Amino acid sequence: MTTHPIRMRMYILWLLAVLWLAGCTQPPTPTLPLSPSPTVEPEREIATLTVQNEPTPTPEPEPETNDIQINITFPTAGATLRGKVDIEGSVVHPNLKAYGIVYTTDRYHTQNSAWRLDDPIAWNVETSITDGVLGTWNTTDYPNGSYSLLLAVYEMGVDEPLVYFVDNLTIENETTPPRRPCLYPPLPLCLSSRRTALRSTTRLP
Repeated sequence: MTTHPIRMRMYILWLLAVLWLAGCTQPPTPTLPLSPSPTVEPEREIATLTVQNEPTPTPEPEPETNDIQINITFPTAGATLRGKVDIEGSVVHPNLKAYGIVYTTDRYHTQNSAWRLDDPIAWNVETSITDGVLGTWNTTDYPNGSYSLLLAVYEMGVDEPLVYFVDNLTIENETTPPRRPCLYPPLPLCLSSRRTALRSTTRLP
């Protein structure tokens, strides 16, 4: 009869243990169905219109000083000239139109010098020359005395020339010897007289 209370107690203890375990154990959290992830649409390419402006015209560069050579290297100031003289120097310009060489009877040029444009040594020469002969001056066609030279270089589209001067030049040719008398019978024109006449009237073009 004593075992029955013991069994009863054990049963009560077992029931309490079951209830205690039931209280500690929480029911599992219900798993919600996963919603499908939203589909990401690819980025649309935005069409762009490229407008190309008309190219701006590049202005032509002005000629550098190194590209321009205007000088007379011979004769130099103070020179004495006789006979035919080659005037040497350079005329180099990227926009060269023409050049010319003229003279004046002033020993030193001034703003009021009268340049003999009607009797140029060289004129309207359209060729570039580097360290060469710019023109030939036959000084025998001119009186002895003082002279100055002017080298004028004209550019395309420019009226005023670039200039180079050589002052203090002296023409000193031998004077024409006296004519010899004709020892032969008189002729319509003495040969020596004819030569002198041609020599005194000839001019370079």
